[in-house]
Amino acid sequence: MKKLFSLFAVLCTAATMWANGTLIDGIYYILAGDSAAVTYMGPDYWRDNDYVDAITIPSSVTCSGTTYRVTSVGEFAFYGCQGLSSITLPSSVTSIDKDAFFGCIGLSSVSIPSSVTRLGDYAFGNCNALTSMTLSDSVVSVGSAAFHGCSSLTSPLYNQRIFAYLPASYSGAYTIPSGIETIAGSAFADCEDLSSVTIPTSVTSIGESAFSFCTGLSTITIPSSITEIGNGAFVYCIGLTSITCEATTPPALSEDVFADVDTSIPLYVPAASVSLYQAADQWKDFNIQGVATSLDAISSPSETQTKLLLNGRLYLRHNSSLFDLCGHKVK
Repeated sequence: MKKLFSLFAVLCTAATMWANGTLIDGIYYILAGDSAAVTYMGPDYWRDNDYVDAITIPSSVTCSGTTYRVTSVGEFAFYGCQGLSSITLPSSVTSIDKDAFFGCIGLSSVSIPSSVTRLGDYAFGNCNALTSMTLSDSVVSVGSAAFHGCSSLTSPLYNQRIFAYLPASYSGAYTIPSGIETIAGSAFADCEDLSSVTIPTSVTSIGESAFSFCTGLSTITIPSSITEIGNGAFVYCIGLTSITCEATTPPALSEDVFADVDTSIPLYVPAASVSLYQAADQWKDFNIQGVATSLDAISSPSETQTKLLLNGRLYLRHNSSLFDLCGHKVK
């Protein structure tokens, strides 16, 4: 174990050719204006970082007579610090940046203060000793895979706006709480035993890789509220047998949203929007089938049998009767 803390305690040392920032009381900072961001040791975060044991970050630091408010845990600050056991963050911190605690496999305790509004990509990625975490409502942005690989977390992680993480060990059906607006990147990634998911109409965006490798999903209904879907959101969801998209205007898709998904499966869309989906990139690759979206189709049928999309569920209309897809008559 390096003796960095004991050797440099209470010193304020300007950055050297071996340092990434300014060393104050055993912790490196990048000082700018009147703010300080915690940063990593040495020039190479993947090689030189060696913060260990329990660390408490102060709300402010002083160097050469100037006081700086600690406002962020910077990119890669504690990256790969396997000996870090706990971290205490001050209420002055507003952001935890990209890869800040990635690979801290010994980190068992951390409390995100309510002052934090943003978590970067992979902020706590692969922190597999973390057993609990709370996400305050003050957090308005969660980066992709912020908690991916946190295998000891056993409860879903979300606040009133953002759904951030479902444990990969989760099995069965899951309903995302009403009011959620964003499904963060990789939120459901690798949930191989997730059989179905209900997305509320409050959700407007699905992040990159959000449902990647959910091989147990057989169907997915994308509500009409969703306007954009991120890169690889459903990559390798090889168990999908149908997709239902309720939006009259095809949601905007980033790259490879449905990579490795069988595009011969039916994509059910509002009947009036079939031509739009047939012209939309990636959507057009599927077996597009228009479905009615109004009960009017039951009272004045133009066909003997047709499919009907109501409240996110598919029904089969036969003459003037309505059946669910299990054959049970509902009207």
